[in-house]
Order: sequence, then structure tokens, then C-alpha cells
Amino acid sequence: MVPQFVVALMAAAVSVMAELNTHLVPLAALKKLNDAQCSFPSSFTINDFKFWKPDSGNTDDEVFYDFNYVDALTNVITPCHLNGSSQPNGPAGLTARWPCDNKWVQFIWKEDTNRLTLIEQACPTEEPGFEASGNITPTFSCTEEPDLGGRGPGQLCSTPSYSANFTSLEPIPMD
Repeated sequence: MVPQFVVALMAAAVSVMAELNTHLVPLAALKKLNDAQCSFPSSFTINDFKFWKPDSGNTDDEVFYDFNYVDALTNVITPCHLNGSSQPNGPAGLTARWPCDNKWVQFIWKEDTNRLTLIEQACPTEEPGFEASGNITPTFSCTEEPDLGGRGPGQLCSTPSYSANFTSLEPIPMD
């Protein structure tokens, strides 16, 4: 008779393996990317993350977000912005992705949870295409501004630098 804890342990292992299998990248694709001798994104830093939120009576109701993205391993450093003139990119039917100035970097901003997802293409010149992604949930400090650069009253919010690891490497979604 198998002890109860062994049965529970085996059930947990099967569950974990099933979850891992949903995120595995085909070995042939990884070998090809590895042969390309490029650096896979592994971590990133967000600096100078700021956003402007107009007061409710302000006639200029445009919210904007700005931050700088740094991946020291792949040498990708780029500013990122989200404002009234920003156009989402990425596959149709998925959550809107916003481009950074460097075309290999995109982000997803979830205002209701203050969750920022960063997406960087891994070995961007190689096929098949893969992307790394990771998240941060910044905490902001806000100050009331009577008139930020002619925008009228509102809140200017900022956060210190955040560093995080990429937690996913997946094929780039197709349009």
C-alpha cells in the first residue's frame, strides 16, 4: 500500500509537469536560437517611470506615461511612452501592446492594477521569433501640480527604479 503523502506528492508533480509543458519552447527552435550566439533577455530595469493624470475639471484630459527601459545583457536601452497619440501594435485580438522607441520592445499597461508587462524580442534577427516577458507592479508617489507645462491642474506621479526578471520565453504571437 502506497502511503498517503506519496500519492499527494505524485499528484502535485503531475500537476507541475502539466503546467510546465504548456510553456516549453520546442528544442529545435531553442537550438537554432542558441546557434545564433545571441544573448537571451533575462532581466530588465525600468527607470524614471512617470505619469500625468489631469484633475476631473481639467479641459486637457490626456493622461500620459513615460519611462526608460534598460536590458543590460542585450544592450537595449529605450524610452517608452503612452499618450493620446500612441497607436497599439501587436496581434489583433490580444491585449493592446504599446511600442517603445526601440522596435524590439513593447509593453502592456494595466492601469487598474498598476501592472506593467515588458516584452522584448529574443534574438530579433533570427527565425523563428521568440519574445521574453516579465512584469512589475510599481508603487507611485504623486504630487498635485497646479499647471504642468500648460496642461492645467492634475497629479504627476513617479516611482523609483524597478528591476525584474523575464519569466516567460514564448513564440511571438502571429497576426
